Amino acid sequence: MPYVTPELVGKAYEALASGNRAEIEKYWDKDMNWLVPGHNKLSGWHHGLDGFLAFMGEVGRLSNRSFHMTPIAVMVSDEYSADVTHNLGFRAGFEERGTVPYTRLDIDVVHVLRWRDGKVIEGRGAIFGDGTNEYDLFWSPNGPEGERLGETTQERNKAIIRRAIEQGWNTGDLSVIEELYAPEFVFHQEGGGAIE
Repeated sequence: MPYVTPELVGKAYEALASGNRAEIEKYWDKDMNWLVPGHNKLSGWHHGLDGFLAFMGEVGRLSNRSFHMTPIAVMVSDEYSADVTHNLGFRAGFEERGTVPYTRLDIDVVHVLRWRDGKVIEGRGAIFGDGTNEYDLFWSPNGPEGERLGETTQERNKAIIRRAIEQGWNTGDLSVIEELYAPEFVFHQEGGGAIE
């Protein structure tokens, strides 16, 4: 019989939802790591329990505490658990009236948790299909009417890269590479959010 049980997984999430630090520390290791999928400002690794709780706090702030995970299934082994949840949330100010993808998030997610001594030491989220795109768009900056801000960033980035290729590679003048580090250029890292 595995020492990680569906009941243990449920208790860990209940503790997290309680907001009670002492209760949370019973199930979530202080040195844990958490990987958020996608390419948005919340994506990437969150290190330590404090980093993980800061991420969860930001989810709560941006969604005005409307973000909710409904459990679907839990699978366990000796060292791992995988829980499937349906996640629903609204951007702050659009509670119960948002639309997918910018102001309403409505996706299925899998969280793979690694356990040691009854505590989560690592977690990784996985979103399937178009849900990843929806997740990224939901957490993107929105204006007061729910419109997505910064729509021109991608086009501006393409133009800067195109210019660097034309000037740098075609002429041999690599000094143009410095432009790629200009403040208006947004880099995206694999498995993580934008680096600005």
